[in-house]
Amino acid sequence: MSANSNQYTVGKDQLYFFFRFVILPWELEWANQKFLLREGDFAKFCQEKNIDVKSFSSAAKLSEALAAAYESDAKRFSGLFWFVRIDTKPKDTLRQLRNCFAHGSYIKRQKNRVQCLVIENIDKGSIKAKGFLPLGSLKGFVGAARPRGRG
Repeated sequence: MSANSNQYTVGKDQLYFFFRFVILPWELEWANQKFLLREGDFAKFCQEKNIDVKSFSSAAKLSEALAAAYESDAKRFSGLFWFVRIDTKPKDTLRQLRNCFAHGSYIKRQKNRVQCLVIENIDKGSIKAKGFLPLGSLKGFVGAARPRGRG
């Protein structure tokens, strides 16, 4: 995805949200913070909203999964977020969202008849994250992944 003009595909409210509730907390707190696991809250939110979140041990395994199942899974779920995992699933979710938002690796598109944020994070030629999230679920998705009592 081209990073040149994608920030203009979303409104000011979304840009504010990206900066205030993902990029800034990541830079000031979360990057060096041990997360108290809230995977239960995160998993429950994703199940309720029909968002498939999968993590992979390497970019190669993520690439294989994208080739094998991404398109078919995209039709079955309201949202998909697949990424290379380094730490806990909630922390890596926020890390990948931060990278996508900070580098403009997103675009607003309609998926399954719903306005979504389509994201793709490629670093040094390797895919690190890919997916789409309904705009109406984005704040809840980030909120469910955030560490307790912080940010």
